[in-house]
Amino acid sequence: MGLKTIIIDDESDAISSLKLIINEYLPELELIATFNNPIIAKKEIPELKPDLVFLDINMPAMNGFELLDNIKEHNFKIIFITAFDEFAIKAFKYSAIDYILKPVDIDQLISTISKIKKEEPSLNNFNLNYNKFLNFLNHHKTKKLMVSTLDDVHYLDTDDIIYIHAEGSYAKIIRNNNSPILVSKNLKDFESQLHYEHFFRSHNSYLINLNFVKKFLKSDGGSIEMSNGDITPISKRKRNEFNEIMIKIFNL
Repeated sequence: MGLKTIIIDDESDAISSLKLIINEYLPELELIATFNNPIIAKKEIPELKPDLVFLDINMPAMNGFELLDNIKEHNFKIIFITAFDEFAIKAFKYSAIDYILKPVDIDQLISTISKIKKEEPSLNNFNLNYNKFLNFLNHHKTKKLMVSTLDDVHYLDTDDIIYIHAEGSYAKIIRNNNSPILVSKNLKDFESQLHYEHFFRSHNSYLINLNFVKKFLKSDGGSIEMSNGDITPISKRKRNEFNEIMIKIFNL
């Protein structure tokens, strides 16, 4: 019997791609379950007793780290799945936590599995490395953001940003008690840089700071009022995720 393996990822295409690679190149892995809902995965893991879990980090309702925090005993090896983020990769390497990048590189995955097979299972060792990883993230968060305009270079405090609004090939940064800044940068770049802050992509054109949310407006399909009085839209598919995150932040 091979290593009993589980995949947890909210993206069905990502699960399908990883399954194909495992079936084709990694016969030593026995894929016993896949989940695109981390809450369901959390309930099933104790019964399934996997040896190895591929765990996506960025998932709605519950991210990969929160899932681990909600499992009393994780006596299994973990390979985190992450989109490219230089800061996260630095943290993984620093703490010796196993990870693979999206889209999955076959050679990298084979190499990671080979390394895992040679290691003796050690929950204490994983906990030590995982805590080191979390400490790195907590102590190296980006609190400043450098942006360039035609005339100036601005060094912004991320806690001062209320929201960022995409306007064509530009983005407008709305700040607390300061004038807006218009920069030639797309929203995806900002989302990557502010990944470990309290920022939420509420809409294709909006990245909001959850610390400045004043209230959720239910009328007309839903929208969000920010602390400065601006009303920002929220897409239908993001409403549940937004409400779940706000409940966690305020421990409602």
